[in-house]
Amino acid sequence: MKTNRGLMNSLNKLLGLLIAAVMLAAFALPASADNKKISLTVNPTVVSPGPPTTVQATLSNVGNSNANSFELDWTNSANIKVLSATVGGTTLSAPFSQGLKGSGWLGARFTYQVPTKSAAIITLSVEVTNPCAPASVSLFAYAWTGAPGPGSSSFAFTGAMPTVSSTSSGCSTTINPQPADAFIGSTITSVPFDSMSDAYVSVQLLPAPPDGTDVSLSSLACAINDTAKTNGSGLATFSTLKSTLAPLPSDPQEYSCQLTASSTGYPDSAPSPAFRVVQPGTLGCITGANGNNTFETDTLAGARLPNVEDPEEPETDFPFCDAVPYVVTATCPTGEAGPCTQFTFDPLGQSRHIVFVLHWEWPAEAIPDGGIHDINNTVQLFVNGSPTPVVLDLCREIIPEFDGDGTFIGLAEGSPPPADQEVTYPYNGTQAGCLVRRVVQQAGDQILIVEDAYVMGDYTAIRR
Repeated sequence: MKTNRGLMNSLNKLLGLLIAAVMLAAFALPASADNKKISLTVNPTVVSPGPPTTVQATLSNVGNSNANSFELDWTNSANIKVLSATVGGTTLSAPFSQGLKGSGWLGARFTYQVPTKSAAIITLSVEVTNPCAPASVSLFAYAWTGAPGPGSSSFAFTGAMPTVSSTSSGCSTTINPQPADAFIGSTITSVPFDSMSDAYVSVQLLPAPPDGTDVSLSSLACAINDTAKTNGSGLATFSTLKSTLAPLPSDPQEYSCQLTASSTGYPDSAPSPAFRVVQPGTLGCITGANGNNTFETDTLAGARLPNVEDPEEPETDFPFCDAVPYVVTATCPTGEAGPCTQFTFDPLGQSRHIVFVLHWEWPAEAIPDGGIHDINNTVQLFVNGSPTPVVLDLCREIIPEFDGDGTFIGLAEGSPPPADQEVTYPYNGTQAGCLVRRVVQQAGDQILIVEDAYVMGDYTAIRR
C-alpha cells in the first residue's frame, strides 16, 4: 500500500508539472503573436535655411515578423517642407496626401519589405521655407505584414517620435533708399518730386530668399500698394511705386504717408519716415494747347516760359516743352520762419531746360530803423539743391524784358540763362534764380515789397 501511495504521489506531481507547462505555454503564445514592433530615428535632426537638406529616416523592424509595406507620416508645417521621400528605387514627391495619423499630418506609403531585425532607410529632401522663425516637424511610422493599409496585420510603433527642427538666422526687412515727396499719380522715388530719377525705393530682405520672392510696399492712408520681386541678393526695387488717391476738384491737397514693407515669412519693416504725396496742377508752355502756363495763389504768381538750351551743354538738343506737374505752398522749410513760398515741380527729364518767371507781393513789413537801406533781402533755396539759403540778387549778365503792362515776360534776346548756382551739389538740373525787379512802397508805418525773379529749378523764397 505504501508503494502504491508513493506511485500515486509521483504521478500527481508529474501531472502537476505537465499542467503548469501547458498553462505557461498558453500564456506565452499571445506574447509571441504580438511581437511585431517598429521604431524610427532621423539624422540629421536639425536643418538650416538654404538649399534643401537630405534627412535619413531609419525605420527599424525590431519584431519577429517581416514587414512588407509601411508608411512614413510627418506633421504638416508651413515652415519646413518635405519635397520628396525615396526608398530603394521608388521616389514619391510633393504634394503629399493626408497621412494615417490624421488631420495635420502628411504621409508617404511604400510597398517595400523590411525583414525581421532589419531596417529601411527613407531619404527625405527637406526645405526650410521660413528662415525667420525656428520650427519643427514630428515623424511617425506604420508597417504591415501584407499590403499597405490597416487591413493587414500591423506593427506597433515603439519609442519616441523623432523630430526635425530648423534654425532661425535672424531675418530683417529694410526699406532703403527711403521714399521722398512725390505727386499723386507719379512714380515715388528717393528724390523729392522727381519721378524719372533712377534712385528707386527698394526693400532688402535678409537672409536673401529665393530669387523672385514677392515683396510689397503699402500705405493705406495714401492709397499706395505695389509689389516687386527680389533679385538673387534679396533686393526688391520698386520702379512703379505711386499713390492712386483720387484727384479732388479743390486746390491741391497733400497727404502725409509712411510705407511698410512686407514679405511672406519675414517680419514687417519699420515704417518709413513720413513723406508727402501732393495733388498737382499742370504747367505747359502754351496756354490751352499744352496746359496752362500761368498760375496764381494768395502768395505767389508765375508763368512757365518756353524751354531753353542747356547753359552747360549749349550744342545739345533740348526737349519740347512737355507739361509738368507742380504745386505751390506757403510752408516754410524746416528751421525757417517768416513769409515763405515753395514752388515745386517734377521736371520729367527736362531738368536743365525749364524756366519760370515768379512774382511776389509780400505781406507788409515794419519800416526798419535804418530806413530803406536796412530792408532785409529775400533769400532763396532749392528743394533739390543747396540746403543753405542764399540772397536773391541781380544777375548782371541777363537783361529782363517786360510787356506793355510792365509784366516781366522773359529775357531780352542775347541774354544767357543764369549759371547753375548749385554746381557743388550732385543734383539733376540747373538750380538758379535772379532778381529782375524789386519795388518798395511805403504804406503808413509799414512797407510793401513786390519782386520778380527769373528762375530755373524748384524754388523756395523766404522773407526773414
